[in-house]
Amino acid sequence: MKLKLILTTTVAILLSFKSFGFILIQHDDKDKHEHIHFAHPLVTETPSPDTKIRLDYFYRNINSGNLKENTIRFEGEYAFNPSFSIEVDLPYTILNPSLGSTESNFNTISIGFKFANYSFEENNILLGYGMELGIPSGNQSVGIGSNHIFELAPFFSIGYKIDRFDLIGHVEFGIPTNLDTNIGDEFETEMESNFSLLYHVNENLQLLFELDRSVVLSGEEAGTSVFNISPGIKFNPFNNHHTMIGVSAGFPVTDYKNFDTRLIASLFYHF
Repeated sequence: MKLKLILTTTVAILLSFKSFGFILIQHDDKDKHEHIHFAHPLVTETPSPDTKIRLDYFYRNINSGNLKENTIRFEGEYAFNPSFSIEVDLPYTILNPSLGSTESNFNTISIGFKFANYSFEENNILLGYGMELGIPSGNQSVGIGSNHIFELAPFFSIGYKIDRFDLIGHVEFGIPTNLDTNIGDEFETEMESNFSLLYHVNENLQLLFELDRSVVLSGEEAGTSVFNISPGIKFNPFNNHHTMIGVSAGFPVTDYKNFDTRLIASLFYHF
């Protein structure tokens, strides 16, 4: 019942702007194609607002194979104009421990509001910023998200184009709210920073190298840091500008780590 209410509310938010968004997109269609635009990495968030759907499969091998995590995520993004978009992420996670039963549940659903600033696009620079809201649609008792903690995540990103390269940096702060100290919730803030280097081999092939780092800023684990590297590739098997498929592998380079191996497979469809 709670999940049904979350999904209904999310759809209502998007549909409430639909007619207004179509007007803006039609009005700005010519202007939209003239603006600087960045290809989507697989780990890092791009500063470019876009209208697309994305289907992801995430696999994480945790604690030397004692836990395998599989997540399927649907993402929909709608650009009302070249400077603003709303993004909705719906992840579903399955945990397979080496001992014990398999558990599955929706993970934290998120709604993001992305803004782009084109003041420096003559210098091939795009600035992005916004806010992401994490909705408690998980099941904390089985280790998948939370069923009561809301998370506010303001973010800032910057993209720079040079020749065939797209360089993107992204910083995000996670701030939990609606904590329940009776069950041990702790006010633990976190900063995530990502970097992506994408090379356009041609119109249908892109090479990727990404870095992602997370640091706990407050709480008992304050100062704990995780750093990962992820080489990857994106390609277009249909020779059109709508569809891209991406694959990457992630590896930790710090002693403290969230996983031993991470695999990502993504399907993009741009409208």
